[in-house]
Amino acid sequence: MGICNVFSFKAVALGGSHKSDNSSLNSNAVSSSNVSPKSTQEKAPAAGLKSDEGVSLLEEVSVKENIKEAPKKQTEKLVDIKILQAGEIVRNSVTGEGYTDMQTAINAATNEDTLVVIADFTLNSQISVGAKEITLTTEGERQITRGSGFTGSMISLESTSVLKLTGDATNTLTIDGNNVSTATSQIISNSGNLTMGDGVTLQNNKCAYEGGAVTNTGGTFIMNGGTIKGNTGINGGAINGNSNATIKITGGTIRNNTATSNG
Repeated sequence: MGICNVFSFKAVALGGSHKSDNSSLNSNAVSSSNVSPKSTQEKAPAAGLKSDEGVSLLEEVSVKENIKEAPKKQTEKLVDIKILQAGEIVRNSVTGEGYTDMQTAINAATNEDTLVVIADFTLNSQISVGAKEITLTTEGERQITRGSGFTGSMISLESTSVLKLTGDATNTLTIDGNNVSTATSQIISNSGNLTMGDGVTLQNNKCAYEGGAVTNTGGTFIMNGGTIKGNTGINGGAINGNSNATIKITGGTIRNNTATSNG
């Protein structure tokens, strides 16, 4: 058994490891002209009112009336925020809806929606993208793990499917094949258009058929970043493509994958 770091394509092995807002009063709101100068003859206070240092309370009222009240701040419109419920593993970033099942989230999504993985979970059945474009990303460090009794392809793309896997240095998505020895299929079976970017890892999958991580049957696979590692396949330890497939690798890392036959 040899170590293969890339994939098999047309039976030719390709190498490479490749604050509240407190409005203040205007300092000019009360000017000296607003307060009548004290007369040389003290004015008698109005009946029932007491004088305080020669300024009548009526004058004080007059002063207060000249102070302009600060405008009241308008109440801001509240934003409708969806509260995530217990058990939710994925959220639609466009609608704000959360889901406890990935396939349900994909079925409910519309074209070009982004689904955000918000919790680790175990996958026990295949995820089918269907005839739409979906971006799958993550919030924090998240992992999707193959269930011990699940042997099929973890993610499937048909000819009209578009899937973009993406993350970054702090938001990472790992799809793990769990080294299930009875697995017969790869992590992703692609007949559509698959793009893999930074922050994504496909790892630890043992496949008794074609490529260990990604098999392309007439589909297009573009790898711009991320990592494919620790996978085993028959023809291509990491990636396999038939004669109608398009495979383009412009970045990322492919390492420590094993092909038992070709690649």
